[in-house]
Amino acid sequence: MKKIFSILLLSAVSAITLGQVSKSMKVDIPGSLNSLFTMEEKSSITTLSLTGEIDARDFVTMRDKMPNLTELNLSEVRINAYSGEDGTATETIYSANSIPKFAFMWNNTLSYGTPTSIVSIILPLSILSIDESAFMGCNKLKSITIPSSVNLIGGLAFQGCTSLTDIELPKALSSINELMFDGCKGLTTVKIPEQVTKIGKSSFAGCDRLSSILLPPSLTRIESSSFKGCSELSSIKIPNSVVQIDELAFAECANLKTVVLPSSLISIGTDLFYNCNNLVTIEIDKSNQNFMTEDGILYDKTKTKIITFPTSKHGNYKLPTTIKSIGNALFYGSSIDSIVIPASVKSIGSYSFCECKSLSTVTIESSVYSIGSGAFESCTNLRTINLYSKVPTRLSTGVFAKINKSLVVLKVPKGTKGAYQLAIGWKEFKNIVELNF
Repeated sequence: MKKIFSILLLSAVSAITLGQVSKSMKVDIPGSLNSLFTMEEKSSITTLSLTGEIDARDFVTMRDKMPNLTELNLSEVRINAYSGEDGTATETIYSANSIPKFAFMWNNTLSYGTPTSIVSIILPLSILSIDESAFMGCNKLKSITIPSSVNLIGGLAFQGCTSLTDIELPKALSSINELMFDGCKGLTTVKIPEQVTKIGKSSFAGCDRLSSILLPPSLTRIESSSFKGCSELSSIKIPNSVVQIDELAFAECANLKTVVLPSSLISIGTDLFYNCNNLVTIEIDKSNQNFMTEDGILYDKTKTKIITFPTSKHGNYKLPTTIKSIGNALFYGSSIDSIVIPASVKSIGSYSFCECKSLSTVTIESSVYSIGSGAFESCTNLRTINLYSKVPTRLSTGVFAKINKSLVVLKVPKGTKGAYQLAIGWKEFKNIVELNF
């Protein structure tokens, strides 16, 4: 009885079953958790439930001195402010009611943390924020309970949590900060809270099992590479509140087939759907004042510029005569069979048709004055190039790299064969034929 009574006085309860060591502890003095257990106890604890008052120093104990800790309940804990050099990071000031920076982070290239065994964690009901990189690299973490009081989660907070399959985000959040879920390869579904206005840079990049995401009507901006590499996303509908989508936001979404854009959209970054090899169609609200779609292709409102050409579109394509230029990598990897570039086009950007493996015929009318490097690189099925210009167009380096030029017929205007045979780049084609264009 005396032994039991003394344990109760210490507020500690221990249970050992089949190698599982459970401990409950009340921490009366913030920063004292390390002293409340022996070294042997700390190394053997698998389940821990805390109450009382803690600070950043106690997170160091849990992170670095409890290597077998898998389940952690902090729901009844209050986190105190701390000033000093013994916290979880290089900072010396740690806020109250916040999970500190690097709280459970493990990164083998940095001096913080040890390989974490944390599988599930219940956060304190009293906290207001989770600092950046708090759970970065917790690759065994499957479950985390975040209280509704949290209104800020820092960047990289869950980066590399590869076992996390779903997460319920608190309704008070106003932004998804950069790299927050970067590399969370187990994440399958996410519902963004209805108060969120911004999805930060690379926040869901590399979440290659993410198949469904619901965006709220409060959202105004999607930053660069936000969903890059989310290869299981098959469709996306942007709410009618978003005004800006930055570059590469949906790049390398390999299974993305359809995209619906809103009337509110004002700004679109470059290479928005780069390497989305199954993209078939893009739709946009007809009332949008800045962009339009036709046959699944996204143009600016005046139709002088192609914003995005769906990679999976097949067949023959003739650019509208209103188009002024062809942007870099615009048709990269496209499935088109032939392309007609009208006289309105003045320049063809670098890598604009690179890796178009089905492209067999290219027709370039007389106004194009420059073709960027690698523009037709690796178009291995190219067999015919029709050129209307009597003066050979200036070529940058490697325009026709990785193409068997002996299989390509270069058709040029009558009386210009000699000029093309001397022109840099064009002279590499040995089968040059004059025609009356």
